Order: sequence, then C-alpha cells, then structure tokens
Amino acid sequence: MSSSLISLILSGIKAPTGVNMKKNGIIKNIIIKDAIIKNKTTRNKKSRKNMSIISLFIITFTLLLLITSGGIALFIFSSWKTSARSSTLEIASKMNQDVFNQIDSYIQIPITINTVNHKLIENNGFYMDNEDARNKYFVSVLSAYNKNVYSFSYGTANGEYYGARLDENGNMEIIKNNAQTNGESWYYYVNDNMTAGSFAVNAGKFDPRTREWYKSAVQTGGPVFSQVYKHFVMDDLTLSAAWPVYDKNRELKGVLGTHMLLADIGNHLKEITSSNNSSVIIIEKDTGYLIANSIGAGNYSTSDNGDINRKTIADINNSSIQKGYEEYLNSGKTELSISHQKENAFINIQQYQQPGLDWLIISTVPKNLLISELDKNISMTVWYVIGSLLLSFVIYFIITRRLLNPMKNLLNTSKKIETGDLSARVAIVRDDEIGEISEAFNNLADNMQHLIINLEDQVATRTKELRFLSNHDYMTGLLNRRSFENKMKEMDTNDNLPISIIFIDINGLKMVNDTFGHTNGDKLIMEASQVLKANIRDTDLLARTGGDEFVMLLIKTQQQVANLLATKIEKEFSQKKIKAITCSMATGVDTKTKHYQEIEKILENAENEMYKEKIASRKSFGTGAIMSIINALHEKSAFDKAHSEEVSILCEQIGHVMNLNETEIKQLRDAGYLHDIGKIALSDEILSKDTHKLTEIDKEMQRQHPAVSYRILSMSEDTLDLANGVYGHHERWDGSGYPKGLKGEEIPLISRIIAIAEAYSRKMISSDNTQTSKENALNSIIRDSGKKYDPYIVELFVNMINNKK
Repeated sequence: MSSSLISLILSGIKAPTGVNMKKNGIIKNIIIKDAIIKNKTTRNKKSRKNMSIISLFIITFTLLLLITSGGIALFIFSSWKTSARSSTLEIASKMNQDVFNQIDSYIQIPITINTVNHKLIENNGFYMDNEDARNKYFVSVLSAYNKNVYSFSYGTANGEYYGARLDENGNMEIIKNNAQTNGESWYYYVNDNMTAGSFAVNAGKFDPRTREWYKSAVQTGGPVFSQVYKHFVMDDLTLSAAWPVYDKNRELKGVLGTHMLLADIGNHLKEITSSNNSSVIIIEKDTGYLIANSIGAGNYSTSDNGDINRKTIADINNSSIQKGYEEYLNSGKTELSISHQKENAFINIQQYQQPGLDWLIISTVPKNLLISELDKNISMTVWYVIGSLLLSFVIYFIITRRLLNPMKNLLNTSKKIETGDLSARVAIVRDDEIGEISEAFNNLADNMQHLIINLEDQVATRTKELRFLSNHDYMTGLLNRRSFENKMKEMDTNDNLPISIIFIDINGLKMVNDTFGHTNGDKLIMEASQVLKANIRDTDLLARTGGDEFVMLLIKTQQQVANLLATKIEKEFSQKKIKAITCSMATGVDTKTKHYQEIEKILENAENEMYKEKIASRKSFGTGAIMSIINALHEKSAFDKAHSEEVSILCEQIGHVMNLNETEIKQLRDAGYLHDIGKIALSDEILSKDTHKLTEIDKEMQRQHPAVSYRILSMSEDTLDLANGVYGHHERWDGSGYPKGLKGEEIPLISRIIAIAEAYSRKMISSDNTQTSKENALNSIIRDSGKKYDPYIVELFVNMINNKK
C-alpha cells in the first residue's frame, strides 16, 4: 500500500501528453466529485461485521501459546541448562564487540590528533620558525596522548623534520632536523617549560620525504595510514597516520604524522583482553601479515643479514584461530564456533577499515561456559517445537486467511489509484481496525486529489524558497560565496571604477564556540552581519563567504574611502560584546582602478591584507580576550577573584621557596591567577552555590572547567605554556583526580603547586582567618600529603606558612 501511495504522490495523475493543465484540473475535479459520491453510496450499502481484529489476534495468539508453550514447558524445567548456550553466545558477542570498539577507539587517537592539528599548521596557527613555540606545540600535543602514541612530528616539503617522541624509557624528547643539524635527526631532552633542553642523541641522517608515511600522504592528497614499516630508530615496526599540509595555492608545505609502534598496539590488546581470558589478533586482510596480537607472538623476525621478515597468521601457535581463519576464507562467516584439537572457542572476525588500512580483527572467547548436555537438550527441544509449530501453523493459516482478505481489497484499490484511477475507493466491510484503516485510506485519497490540484502553487513557493537559499547564507540572509562571485563579475565594469573590496574576518569565533557554545558563536556572526549591513549602500555587495568571513564590494569608491569605512566598521564592531569577549575583526582593502586589473586578484589582495592584519593582531587579541574573560569571571564571582589573587601569590611564594628561576616563578604566578578561567562557562547559579549544595550535574559541569581553561589558554602564545599546568591542577598524587587520572610526577610541577595553593586558599577564604583556621587548613593539607598532594611540596609549603608566623 505504501509504495502505491508514494508512487501516486511522485507521479501524479497519468494524463495524455499535451493536455492543457487547466482542462486537466477540471477533469480531476469531476473525477473527485464522482468518486466521493460513489464512495459514500458504497459505504452505506455494505453490511458491516462487528468482530474486532484485535480480538481475533488475541484468540489466535492464545491458541498458539497453549499448544506450543504447554509442551515446551515440560522440557524447560528438565533442561534449563539449554539457556547456557544462548547466554554464552550473547556474552561472547558482547565481549568481541567491546574488543572491536576499544581497538577502534585506540586507532582513532592518531586520527583525532591529526584532525585537530593539521589545520593549525596549514593556517600558520603558530610560527614554525619560532623554535620555542614550535617545541612547546609538539611537546604539549604529545603530552596529552603519550600513553597512546610514540611520536608526533611534521616533515616539511624541503626535508626538514620537527616533533616530539618518547625514547625507550618513555621519556619525552624534542626532534630537530634542518640545515642547522646538517640533515641529521638530533634529539633533545625537554625542560619543564616544554622547550628544548640538553642534547640527547644524534640519530643520524634522516629525510622524512623518503619515509612511507610521508609518501602515502602525498600520494593520497589527504589523511591516510601508511603501510607498516621498520622504524628509523626504535627496534620495532611502526604504523603512522599522516595528513598532508598545503598552502592556499595547494602547494605542499609538508606532512603531519602521528606514529604508533606495533608493540604498543599489542600491549594495548593484552590490557583489554586480560580480564576476560580472550585473545585478539589483528592481520592485514590482503596479505595475512600480523599487525598486533594479545598472545605475545612476535610480528616479525630479523634475518642474519638484517632483513625484516614479516610474520603471518600461519606463524601463530593457536590452532583454533588458524582453523577459524580458514573457515572464514572458505565461507565468509564472521561469527564461528570452533572445536579443534581439544580447543573449543567462539571466534569473531570483523573487518576494520580506515584510509590506508584494511585489517581483520580476529577475537576468540573460550567455550568453557557451556555444559556437556547442551546439544542433546537442544535436539530434543527442536523436534518438539517443530511438531508444535506445524500444528500451530495450520490453525494460524486458517484464521489469518480470513483476516487478510480485506487487506487484498485495500491493496488492489491502491494499485488502481497508482495507475491513475482516482475514483477508486476501498469497500469497508467491517468496523474493526482494518475497517478504520480503509476509511483513513479513502480520506487520504480524497486529500491527495486536493493536494494534486494545488501542487503547482506549492511547487512555485518551494522553488522560490530554494532559489533564495541557493544564493544566500541561511543564517544572515547575506549573499553566499557562489552568488557573490557571480555578481562580482557582473559589476566588474568600467562604469563602476574604482571598485574597492573589503575582506573581513571575525576574530575569536572559535574561542567563543569552544568557551560559550555555538549558540553564542552564531550571535557573534549575527552581530558582525548587522554592523556590516548598517554600513553598506544599496548599490554595493555584501556576502558571507565562509564561517567567519565576509566580503564587501563597493563601486565607485576610492581606496582611501574604503580604508576609512573598514576602520569605522572595526570600531563599531569593537563596541559589541558576546558574553565576556569583546568583538573584534580584521579587515583588508584593495581597489581596482584600471580596467585591465583582474577583479579576482583585487579580492585576493584584500584577503591577503586581512590576513596580515589578523596575524599582527593575533597576539594582542588573544591576550586581551583572556584578560576580558578572567575579568568577567571575577565580576560574576567576588570569591573567585579573591581566590585567583591568593593562589597567584601563594604559587609565587612556593616558587621562591623551591629556588625556581624567574621565568618559572612568573609562569607559576600567572598560572595561579588564571587557573580557574574555565569557570566562565559555568552559569551564575552554579558559581554562587555552596559546594555542599551542588547537584551531581552541577559537579560534572564544574569538572569540565580545566578542559575549558586549557582551550582558552592554548589560543594565545602568551599563555600557551600555562595551559598544560592549569589543565592538570585537579589531578591527585595517588591518581584519583581528573581529568586524566595522572599520578605522582606524571602530574606537571605547576599543577602540583597550584593544587596545594588552591586548597589552602579555599579553606582560608571561607574561614575567619584566625590562627586556628590556618592550623586547620595546614593540617588538612598534611593529612592528604601523599594522597592528593606531592609530599615534598607539602613539606615546603607548611614550613613556608609556619615561618610567616
């Protein structure tokens, strides 16, 4: 029935070619009226039966239930163990799926790293030539994922190579390979401020352009996993996720790479299978080469002459896995039950694909949950069920045949309507559910005739809406890029010279989205569009050409006038605020004064000028935005203002006690002041609540503020070195903290210092500031020494406070 209705809506009434639409509409109206009259006559003449279809199905179901369940119940109590098989299969399936999901999550990590960071490098998010900034960038990224990846690097198109890696002992090192190192890869230890420390090792000549991951990315032109290859330094095979980076002219700048050792993947498989006594093997689908496994088997061997010999699944000492793999190749089945050489197991084989990857994940679960009489009981039950179902089927067939006859009439009528007979209606023979459906169908057919008559008007309206949306931005109503480019060519005439173009880019849209949500990001875009609309003439063009980009085309406008207008727009926009962020935009201007100048080049020049201004103002905007956010937080919460100032002072004093250098002390002071900046994303209600009154939802919202702080501080070069320390200030010495559950010296030093200063400050601000309250605050910190706090810093801090007395 549904297919007939859909066909009718799509095709309409089938009429001879060339028939005038107006005449056709008249004919349709006649058919409708005639059909309605005939339908009413038919409804009144037909006798109706009162037995409901629900009652019939209940009777049918009851008969079947009595026949089948009565016999089956005799076996259930004597063979209850038969349920063990289905339970075990379900458990095995869930375990295998959980293993697959965890492997997928693990492989997604390098993809996530590349996705987040390649755009930053592509858009010159920081200066690659600034060695300290470059080193901090790579170290900060690897620090966030160092349990999952071996190294994070970037190879340039001219052979330079930068990044960070973990050495054999898990210590982080900075990679540098350029003209200064004579094309050799030099590794450096990492200072506390994430800059390069002392020289670690010279790994020798290395050109990233010769590596498998670099070539795969260049060849693909997008994100891809490389083929497995022997690592340059580590004694292991490596898998790399790579992403090529291009400039705006699509010229290759380099390749971003996130690298994992196969041994680490194998160790991860051991961890996720250790609790359930299962085994996992990952192989390449086409070659059968081993990628990783949880049973401790090596993935390769080295010949006497140093050649690497990859191992295949045939080299695995597990007959169940090999038997299951053979059956998969022969039958294509992915869920198998294997009994081979006294080994009984459930085997699940799933294909795993990513760009450049085509793997098979083979997981096994032992059958030790089954009982010996399982097959025997199943056999007995099956034979009895078959007999019961045969008898039930006969009864069910007789009854349902009677029920389904009216549905045939319903189907035949729908086919008549499909072929163009709009007068066809269903004869209603019973006042049951099918009768109600038939009546609803007739009403639907009446309504469709009415809709078809008015279809032309509706199509015209929808077409007009679609045309508008195809040429305009849905949010602001401004022209979109395609429409702007077409109109720009139309307005590129000598009569309109000089033609000036202002290219506009909103500063801080990502910061607003990440900190206050996309709703406020949309408000920022709308504020910008309103300012621009207020400064455009009817003869000019205004378009939104990207997420945060706008373009104004001004005819008969000198560049000096356009420059003044750009300045005016920037000034008006700077008077707006979205939450705590002062609105800001970068503009670029260029003017076409000669007929032979290409208007596209003028647009490109204006865009380039905009980027120059954006890059020049990035640092001041980032710092200004951060200070605006912290000031807004302090305006909302006097407690957090006093707390920030107190923590900053305490961090600075601890730094002096620990004999840190001035640079490190300044970092501590600044980090202490900004450590709670992420609370700007919290509502006023949560900020004003006492801690003991917070709900679980409130607490979960509060736990997000270190991540928000990290994102905010990472957006300015001046605070980038503070981001990691602030991110971890709720980590605990024993690993019970958040967000990453770090413990001991895994926690950054800045985070450990802030944790103690913050705890002391909160207790003192909420107390009467007497000697007794100070002693209580210190005793609380001493009790948590070695649990929440670094015991060494606790000892220094307690002595420092006591000496103040």
